[in-house]
Order: sequence, then C-alpha cells, then structure tokens
Amino acid sequence: MYEKKKILVLSTFPIDSPRHGGQIRLDNIVKKYKNLGHDVILIGVLGSDQYPPNENFISYPRSEIAKVMQKSFALEDYAIFKIFEENDKLFKQLEKKIPWVPDIIHLELPWLYSFATKYLASIDKKIPLIYGSENIEHRLKEKILKDYINKEELDFYTEKIKNLEEEVIKKANINIAVSKSDKQWIESISGQVAYLLPNGVANRKITIKGETEFESLNLPPKFVLYCASAHLPNAAGLFKVFQPGLGCIQKDQALVIVGSCGQLILSQEKFKKIPLFFKRTRILQEVDEELLASLVQHAHTIILPIVDGEGTNLKTAEALRSSAYVVATATALRGFEEYLNEKRLLVSKSFEEFRKNIRYSLSQTKMTDNTCEKYNELLWDSTLEKLGEIILKLDKDNVE
Repeated sequence: MYEKKKILVLSTFPIDSPRHGGQIRLDNIVKKYKNLGHDVILIGVLGSDQYPPNENFISYPRSEIAKVMQKSFALEDYAIFKIFEENDKLFKQLEKKIPWVPDIIHLELPWLYSFATKYLASIDKKIPLIYGSENIEHRLKEKILKDYINKEELDFYTEKIKNLEEEVIKKANINIAVSKSDKQWIESISGQVAYLLPNGVANRKITIKGETEFESLNLPPKFVLYCASAHLPNAAGLFKVFQPGLGCIQKDQALVIVGSCGQLILSQEKFKKIPLFFKRTRILQEVDEELLASLVQHAHTIILPIVDGEGTNLKTAEALRSSAYVVATATALRGFEEYLNEKRLLVSKSFEEFRKNIRYSLSQTKMTDNTCEKYNELLWDSTLEKLGEIILKLDKDNVE
C-alpha cells in the first residue's frame, strides 16, 4: 500500500461547477485522488473570461495574452503557455497558491507545462509528473481553427502545439489517455506504456425535485435530447446534420438542447436559416444535475452529432447508459466500439442517414427496460480505477 501523497493538479479551468467535458473529467479525477486518501489541490489560470472567479486560480490574463498573441481566438490556452515562459510576475502569483511541496504533479492538458517546469526548477526537487489529456490537442486545434485563420497561421500553430505536446509526453513519468487510438499515439512519442482511463458517466439518481422540474417543462412525450457545452465543434456538428431542415422531427415532437451550446446556437445566424429549426426546438441551456437526470430518463432519443474532435466523448457514455435510442456518428463512438451491437444504437454514415435514423427511432415505441446495470463499467469510479495503480507505480519507481 502506498503512503498518503500531496498531489498538485494544474489546469486552465476550475471545477467548482463543472459544465464542459474537460471540467467534468478533471472533477472526477480530483475526487478519485481524494477517495484514495491523498491530499489534493487544484490551481491554475482561468483560460476564459466565462469562468467565475476562483481563489485557487489567477484571473483570465486578457492583457498578458494580448502581449504575446495578436490573434488569440481559440488559442488562449496556448497563449497562457507562452506567458509563463517569460512572465515572472504571474509565475510568482500562481506559485503562492501552492500550500506545500507536492509529492506528485498532475498536469491536465499541456498549457501549464511552462509553469510546472519553472516551478520544479525553483524548488530544485525531482517530483514525478502525470500528464493527462482529453484529446490530442494539436489535431483538435487544427480542426477548430481551419475555418478561422489562414493556412500559414494554421500550420504554424498546429506545429507549435504538436511540439509542446510531444515534449510534455516525453518528460512525463506517467501519461494518461482516454481512447485506444490516443494511447497508441502517446506511446509512439514516449516509447513507454500509457494508461488508458476512458471517459465515464455519473451515477445520477432520479429525484422528486428533478421530476417536478421536468414536468413543468411540458415537453411532448417523444423528444430528442442533445446535451453539449459551448465547444465550437458541438454547434458545428448539429448544424451540419440539420442544415436541410428539421423535418425528421414532427410537429408533435421536439428537439431539446441542454447546456451552454444553446447560447452558442442562438448567437449564430446560420441556425435561423434552417427550416423548422426554432419551431421544433426547445433550448434550455444549462440545467442542474437533478433535472438533467430526468431529461435523460424521459428522452425517447439522444443524439450525438459529433463530426470533429479528438479523444472520446462524455456525451457518448451518458447516452449509452440511458435507456433511450441513440443516434450517433461513427466519430461519436470512438473509444466505445464494444457497444456497436447494441440494438438501440443507430450509427449513421452520412448526415442524411442521421436524420433518417432520428425519424426511425421516433417511430418506434420508447424503450422501457433499464439498461444502466449493464453499463456500470462506464461509471467514473470504474473508468478511473487505475489511478490507484498509477500512484503505486510511482511509489515503486521512486523506491527503485
């Protein structure tokens, strides 16, 4: 058995009220470390001005970002990495938030690697580094930025971020991946075995409060549910699927959109041009966990119109553990291939087939059998189980 450790976690997003996938994953990682008996502190720099203030985080460094990058759209996180290469003032501010010398550093995504290396040099102590990422970041950035910057800039930043990722992976004592394909790429860089810790799902309970809130929405008996954060590819995938119109959803049915993706959709003019889109859509934006549990419970169909991205998707784990029909792209099933034979899972090879599958699912009787117990391996406690093994390995390596 290992001794109690002091674990310093570094991130560009807080987890007080986790909303997007990265926050939810990191929140569960921190909880798992604590449940294993370790002292854990999460500190960092807010990577967006949309995050609320947090005493363990430096505020979004808008002026500093402007100094290192003229154009920072979707590159604020990379700008934060650049800032810590030279900005000693911000380094000292963040360093003061560390209450003790850690036994382990967990770096979530590569953006605070420059802080970590500078901190390790300042204390002159060898501390093992765990690196975890939900994506292969340079590939994801390339896909997000391709429609917003010219090719020269795109190639420049893609290469810079790739070089950063590779350096972090090579320097880390332990690398954590979310999918088999990510694991293979990481191992090709590091030359060492990486740990596969897939994304998971919370064990949500149906409550009277959640059911009461659900009933007050007065949704039609058959509705299609889409849960997503304000991550640009989430809105892009939805638009590509429904661009010809929302005819696959009848007037006595509805598309229900939950999460901050709703605000992103409302801000984009192109959605107003989709025939029937706003007539047959309910945008709820962010809801609490109890109402979300009821929405998932009552949904006839859950859609996963994921066309870009890296890693695996929390939304997929959520959908698989429901008893709803699931209409998905092949991209959405990345990392969940063992579930492809599930009868209620309709995988679509084209946007047209995606819409046909929605129409088909809505023509069927709602499934009532509770499939949750079959998917307990998707619960976070199970998917993150190897964190204990990782600590044991670091202990063993240090003894040797």
